[in-house]
Amino acid sequence: MWNDVETQPCILVNMVRDVLFQWQQVRVNQGMGEQREYHNSGMMDQRQEGWIRPVVGEVKCNVDATIFKEQDCYGIGMCLRGNRGEFIRAKITRYKGLLQPKEAEARGLKEMINWIGTLRFPSVSIELDCKHVVDGISSNLSTNSMFGAILNTCKVSLISHQNFKISFIRRQANNVVHLLARAPLSYASSHVHDYMSSCIKTTIINEMS
Repeated sequence: MWNDVETQPCILVNMVRDVLFQWQQVRVNQGMGEQREYHNSGMMDQRQEGWIRPVVGEVKCNVDATIFKEQDCYGIGMCLRGNRGEFIRAKITRYKGLLQPKEAEARGLKEMINWIGTLRFPSVSIELDCKHVVDGISSNLSTNSMFGAILNTCKVSLISHQNFKISFIRRQANNVVHLLARAPLSYASSHVHDYMSSCIKTTIINEMS
């Protein structure tokens, strides 16, 4: 149990292990006076009704999570797009066990950071529609919960990615990854799409027009 919520032991152990392993790095960097500015565009984006293209030279990475209660698992959808709105790459991941929605969204951000960190884009805009996560990344407060543990892991990873910007958007601006997040039941665990999946093709074309 974590905060009165039953959690799969394997998920809990992995979260705690990540934080304990990486927290020392955060403390060292803080001691050196290194500061990281997280861009929370939640207030600016309140009027954003649909997906907006990134600026030239930047890629936009959207992420979303979906809980499958009956199947005792949750899925994460991630999609990279260019400044013309074009599809670059997508990733779908499924994990066994149930998390609270905001915990699954935070796990999605963690997976997105790890994934795009290996792709070495010069400028990255990450968007998600969970304000709890975006506010938590921007805050210096820490909480004794699984949600806080996942966010701490994200903060550690972001130290190495100063070119990442994280923003809150409305649900209707996150349609592509919402569709992707609901698709993982078709895959065993994780799958990278180098070509546009049929489940998101119409939405992307509409958003490019």
